[in-house]
Amino acid sequence: MDPFLWLGAFALCVVLHLVIHPQARLFRDALTWLGRHPAPFLWLMASLMVHEWWSLRTGASAPLAVAHPLSPWPEVFLDCAVRGWQRFAMLFHQAIHPPPVLAGTIIGSVIMGLFSAASQMWLCCYFVASRESLLPDAGVRAALVRWKTILVLAVIHGAWWWMAERTDSPTRLLREWVMPEFLIFLGPLPLAAAAARVDFLKAGSATVRWWARVWLPMLMLALTAVPLLALLEYSLHLLPAVIPPARVVTQLLAASVLEAALHSWLFVSAALLLLRGGYLDDDPSHV
Repeated sequence: MDPFLWLGAFALCVVLHLVIHPQARLFRDALTWLGRHPAPFLWLMASLMVHEWWSLRTGASAPLAVAHPLSPWPEVFLDCAVRGWQRFAMLFHQAIHPPPVLAGTIIGSVIMGLFSAASQMWLCCYFVASRESLLPDAGVRAALVRWKTILVLAVIHGAWWWMAERTDSPTRLLREWVMPEFLIFLGPLPLAAAAARVDFLKAGSATVRWWARVWLPMLMLALTAVPLLALLEYSLHLLPAVIPPARVVTQLLAASVLEAALHSWLFVSAALLLLRGGYLDDDPSHV
């Protein structure tokens, strides 16, 4: 099938989320917030560009490959579904993609874990501060205050980045089918710490309460978000068929924009869902 048709299908799915999805208002509110506060999208886009450029320079990864038309569809579908599920889990833990510093080593994983945990806490504090009409730098100060929560998240993130470089079957199985569920369960943790202004233990209690209240709406969101992320994964591999291979920078820019835009949009949607479901909003229509 023509790559443009797949990219068009991806765009159509996004539009359908904004128009006829049962949670369409939530998705529109998230888009409105990003329109007013583009910083998270721009930071993530820039970090993805740096990550891919760094990986190409160091030989850590190859350029995006075209999905071969003769590839077995069950294999392609399963691979994209797994990647879509992992992407959904990382919605709550990857505000800024860390550069692959010393990738594959314990020290490198610790550095990347600290980077991603701190950036995620910043995003949550920035999100809460923006909705309370506070100064933008209030997010940075609030994130630094929650350093204990950052350290705990850094341990978990470090394990994720370490497993990302492992190729043995047990580690791959753990990363693909166990860690995503754990990361999703911990997803509301930094947002709870930012919104409720509590320490790690109280944020953990708030996380459990939030899940008890919003598990069904979150399931509804996941049922369409995961296929959308899987379609994003497939679309990213089709980009070389649309953009000439000689224009590597253009490919990386297009891939980073698509990935950052969808990631940021779905995260804000999930964050709004959690805040409203956690009864922290006096006015549910407040964006």
